[in-house]
Amino acid sequence: MYNNSNCLIALSLLALFISEPEQVHAYKREQITFKTVSKMASEIASKELPAPKPDLPRNLEDIDYDSYRSIRFRPSQALWWNEPSKFRVEFFHMGKLYNRSVNINEITDTHHQKIPFMQENFNYEKSTYKPNFFSKPRGYAGIRVLYPLHKSDIYDEVLVFLGASYFRALGATQVWGLSGRALTQNTINGRERFPFFREFWLKKPDLDSNQLTILALLHGENVSGAYEFTLSPGETTTIDVLAQIYFWKGAGSRAGFAPLTSMFYFGENTIDKPADWRPEVHDSDGLLIHESNSWIWRPLSNPAQPVVNQFKVKELHGFGLMQRDRLFKNYEDLEAEYHHRPSAWVTPGEVWPEGSVILYTFPTTNEIVDNVNAFWTPEQAPASKKPYRIQYTVEMRKTDPESDLARILDTHIGSKTLEEETTSFVIDIERISQGSAINISSYTVDFEASGATVITTPRIIFNEPENCFRVLIDLKSPKIEDSSKLNGFDLALKLKKDAKPYSETWSYTWTP
Repeated sequence: MYNNSNCLIALSLLALFISEPEQVHAYKREQITFKTVSKMASEIASKELPAPKPDLPRNLEDIDYDSYRSIRFRPSQALWWNEPSKFRVEFFHMGKLYNRSVNINEITDTHHQKIPFMQENFNYEKSTYKPNFFSKPRGYAGIRVLYPLHKSDIYDEVLVFLGASYFRALGATQVWGLSGRALTQNTINGRERFPFFREFWLKKPDLDSNQLTILALLHGENVSGAYEFTLSPGETTTIDVLAQIYFWKGAGSRAGFAPLTSMFYFGENTIDKPADWRPEVHDSDGLLIHESNSWIWRPLSNPAQPVVNQFKVKELHGFGLMQRDRLFKNYEDLEAEYHHRPSAWVTPGEVWPEGSVILYTFPTTNEIVDNVNAFWTPEQAPASKKPYRIQYTVEMRKTDPESDLARILDTHIGSKTLEEETTSFVIDIERISQGSAINISSYTVDFEASGATVITTPRIIFNEPENCFRVLIDLKSPKIEDSSKLNGFDLALKLKKDAKPYSETWSYTWTP
């Protein structure tokens, strides 16, 4: 007897296989530009479209982290692998935390082609995940860009987009550390939101080009945007960013621009260090700000409770999370190589309006959690559904940007010997005039304690073993029953020579 239900099931399964959209994708004669993606973002905003929901198959959601990492992309399947291009692009599999599929396209000046997801591009042998037709992801999770940083025949990772709007980049001799993001939302105001890139367009570079252009469409809760990233790998890898963003329902007032995310577990300024054999563990050790004619150095810390520092800026020339300490002996970690972690320096590509650089840190009990966030916010929030355009450059550096002022080198904090109620601050400052004799009497210190009791005024001595200046300050440690009720004291210090600024400004929030 003929079974109609079985026939329908068979036909339905056949239709699924035949109509599977990623089997054939024509190379369309269509130009995709930043303007094109901006129009897409504008349409999302005008219709207030909700962001697509996660679409991860259950068996990819349940696999453990090691098993997910064991899913390997086959290098021979990389985009532009069989062409004499300086760039190659590999793709990330969906799984675990990466639960949104991302559409990826290749474009030229005249054509456009979608890159389909293909299981054949991956090696699953060492993973517990076993692919099948019904559990196959709808797309990739992100992209990895490779470029010959060190040798012409070896392609190194230089840029990764994976998860929300996060991206990481490397210059020569650097190892993975801090991350950038396209945008932050509600980072310090309640429930943080994570807008994400839902689609990328990779512009095929000329064969001799040292630059790669990537377009991206951002979508989140009450926000959409178009981004253009121009990658220039090198000793210092640079990423030029152009963005046009649309907010609605007041989301612009809670946004942070050019955000950086890093980790600070403990360092030289940590009083109660964990039981760890290493002297210091951090991806970044300070926030550096260049505003008008001044430079501010804010050493990072692992606070007992969340701390927000706001630095108002009228004319911002740049800011960044820096790994200033490059001495291996201060980390002693041959595997993590914290002394090779990159610093990220953000330079406005145009004059930004008045605003603030925000530093938000929260406690962590390990080195896995990124507990440091820095970003810029304008004083006047972007208007609803109006295009907010912003340009800037992110440099992945091993050195600080050039400055005529002496740098803050070290910050040590601890109880004074035999005086438990006294906290000593020891700040080492760079010596910039190496050839001249040291006359300590020509140097003075400007110091602000914001209400903290100063026991001894700042004293300047020359630290001969390390060829730098040292400033010592003693403050009274207040006794409080509940430390959470104390917001901390904002301290600031600047070294002067002959009444003129000699060093950048040391800024610190002290919570006894």
